Amino acid sequence: MEKIDKINELISPIIKGLKDEGAQIEGEEGGYPAAGTRNVSACIGNRVCPFANYDTTALALKIEKLIYLMTIT
Repeated sequence: MEKIDKINELISPIIKGLKDEGAQIEGEEGGYPAAGTRNVSACIGNRVCPFANYDTTALALKIEKLIYLMTIT
């Protein structure tokens, strides 16, 4: 955390490059902005957890296919 200002300064040209390429980036100051869709994540679901009621891993894979419009293997 002591070097966060220096790190932000060093990555600033990279973030600017993303903006120049048309990426939608918000909140440039005080953190690391996102440039695109986040990863889909899920709890371990009933494949592992004895208290789970649903296969959340399979659901997350279905959602990823809808978001990314590609086949996830």
